[in-house]
Amino acid sequence: SLDGQRESLPKIEISEDKLKEVDRVVLDKPPATGAGHRQTIELKKQGEDAWQLSSPVTAKANAANVKSMIESLPKLKLTEQISGNKAEYEQWGVSDDKALHATFYKGDEKVADLYFGEDGSRGQMTRLADKEGVYTVSGFSKWLFERDASGWRDKTMFKFEDKDAVKVSIDNKHGAFRFEKSGDAWTGKHGKTAAALAPLKDLQSSKIDDLLRAYKSLAAMDF
Repeated sequence: SLDGQRESLPKIEISEDKLKEVDRVVLDKPPATGAGHRQTIELKKQGEDAWQLSSPVTAKANAANVKSMIESLPKLKLTEQISGNKAEYEQWGVSDDKALHATFYKGDEKVADLYFGEDGSRGQMTRLADKEGVYTVSGFSKWLFERDASGWRDKTMFKFEDKDAVKVSIDNKHGAFRFEKSGDAWTGKHGKTAAALAPLKDLQSSKIDDLLRAYKSLAAMDF
């Protein structure tokens, strides 16, 4: 029976403890256009919840993205064996040069070593590094694994609590603006330069609150 065949398939078994101990991830990606060089993305754990992108550039990583990818591993289940022949690896996109190769480490120990290939009508093609054969797998979310280097970076430019701000200074083509908070209300001054400020009449405090809400969690779109 089909259920019997599935029971005989290899298992991707990763304990909860092993999952929490993953401290390095290496993603070896094929070129997006099918031509060019493969790209290696390496992510390393820094402390309890922080991650760093160490290749192809060194930068703070988006820890939530890394966590989501790692926590998706227990959802991966092999559902069917497509082929047991190595000669068919390229046909199904799981060969070394075509597959997305994802390796998860605890120190030098490999926790999971997976190759993801074509995603067609029969499902997501996959092979395990320690097993010969091509399989379909369920539970695979391509977008969790296929981000480019920019997609793994923490795009936060800065964060602050807008309610904690008590002063705002702006200099633009309209001159110099200075705002200060007293209680729940704002007062402001304006002038052509910072040396020629005069009180602003009929200032709407809500406008300053809107400005702070827009900037309190400023993030980059790309790098």
